[in-house]
Amino acid sequence: MSLKGIDVSNWQAGINLEAVPADFVIMKATQGTKYVSPDLNRQYKQAKKAGRLLGIYHFATGGDVKAEANHFINTVKDYIGEAILVIDWEADDNPTFGKNDLNWVKQWCDYVYSKTGVKPMIYIQQSAMSRMKGVGDYGLWVAQYANMNITGYQANPWNEDAYKCAMRQYSCNGRLAGYAGDLDLNKFYGDAKAWKKYAAKSGKANQEQKQYYTVVKGDVLSVIAKRYNTTTKQLTAWNNLKDPNKIYPGQKLRVK
Repeated sequence: MSLKGIDVSNWQAGINLEAVPADFVIMKATQGTKYVSPDLNRQYKQAKKAGRLLGIYHFATGGDVKAEANHFINTVKDYIGEAILVIDWEADDNPTFGKNDLNWVKQWCDYVYSKTGVKPMIYIQQSAMSRMKGVGDYGLWVAQYANMNITGYQANPWNEDAYKCAMRQYSCNGRLAGYAGDLDLNKFYGDAKAWKKYAAKSGKANQEQKQYYTVVKGDVLSVIAKRYNTTTKQLTAWNNLKDPNKIYPGQKLRVK
């Protein structure tokens, strides 16, 4: 079982994530100790509304480990427990890359795990994959491209059987319906349950995310759905409603 998805940043600001086909969407959240992607919250809410599995990443600049980790945690605190957390470790804007890779990344991951209960995933290029030997049981998201040709989703990316990883990024020149520009294309080696386990605190389903609402006179399901940034279809499914047009005062509805 595998899933297909994309990762985006402010380079794709304004992208309609409800229109682009994807099982999951991973969004850039932060970089260094100050930068926050301006489109993060809009992208996240839209991807969630569309029913996508979620991920968020920090682009490391190799500075103070705890300062970078705290910047990321403080920015994404409302999403912890439902989105996979990722450290993006690459050469761009990172003078520590190639010098102290393992120690920096492990310290960042260990610290984030200690503060959030979520074990981050590590994004790294395949040529530097060996530098993560000894990092522990943090999943690897490995980038390796066969070429720079335009492509859609691929069922069997080039060279994927040469090594094991949790996820594979195989193109930065992906083209999908619903968006005219380039997209990073990825394959996750697992199902939705496996994805949610990576995202959950201590690998356990996060029950704190569930919320309930008590219906009052005059309520309409579509209005309740909009209020909680979901859909009538989702509310109908969560609450096993036979007729979404018939809700009654005092009825408790799961809304998240």
